[in-house]
Amino acid sequence: MRTALETCATGRAMVRGKGFDADALPAGLEELALYEVRKADLPRLAGLARVPLKVLELRWVTAPDFTAIPLPEGLEELEIWHSPKLKSCDGIGQAPGLQRLKWWDTGALEDGSALAGLPELRVLEIEGGMNAKQKVASFDFLRGLRLERLAMNGIAPAGLDVAPVLEMKSLRKVEVHGSDLDIDSVAALAARFPGVHRQIVELEDYPASLGMRCKACGGVQKMLRLRRRKFLWCPACEAEALGRVLADFERRVEAARQGRGGGLSPGKPSKGASA
Repeated sequence: MRTALETCATGRAMVRGKGFDADALPAGLEELALYEVRKADLPRLAGLARVPLKVLELRWVTAPDFTAIPLPEGLEELEIWHSPKLKSCDGIGQAPGLQRLKWWDTGALEDGSALAGLPELRVLEIEGGMNAKQKVASFDFLRGLRLERLAMNGIAPAGLDVAPVLEMKSLRKVEVHGSDLDIDSVAALAARFPGVHRQIVELEDYPASLGMRCKACGGVQKMLRLRRRKFLWCPACEAEALGRVLADFERRVEAARQGRGGGLSPGKPSKGASA
């Protein structure tokens, strides 16, 4: 049976919302995982703001935003998991020094404008869950942020405008996996960020341990991460068809690059823009 508070050798503690007591936490604690925070548990978090945390993980939190969740002012990393009620970043400015935010498998992100109050934010990871996409109303909230790394994995819906991402001059690394972004949006990202281009064209092997080898030759299949395109390909048996799909994608990338008036060529990343 789990106790209300669990600690490990790394100095990280885990506690359920119903058992949270700021005064019972180890002195100098810097990492805390807080889980199963129901609406009735929110008042118990009153002392959280005075804990000198650097890293906070919130999981299964029943709150629409952060206004009822006291965040330590010195917090540097915040991870939010599996919280379908959470749909806004309001209140996150309580931690103005936040450098990394992971938003994973929450409710549809309807309002991210409060991130503008985080001048030190450099890494933002927005990801869907195992069997669900992470819905985002718009990427407009990214305008003005000084992010260096952005992950958009398992994002929906398909019609999202990626222009705010393309316009971010501070970005050095972008990841796009399993998203519902349409192929032209992904091509535009690939034209701007060489790493995105590599993610698409350098086809990864489908894990052999999961089976799904080519039924014709028994070879390991490759994964193509483009919406509405076949996912698994045999590079031996389907080389011609796969080549056509990749060539079409390359044409779209080049068109996007030319439409931007040049910019980064997928094969020639500029200094400092490895992605």
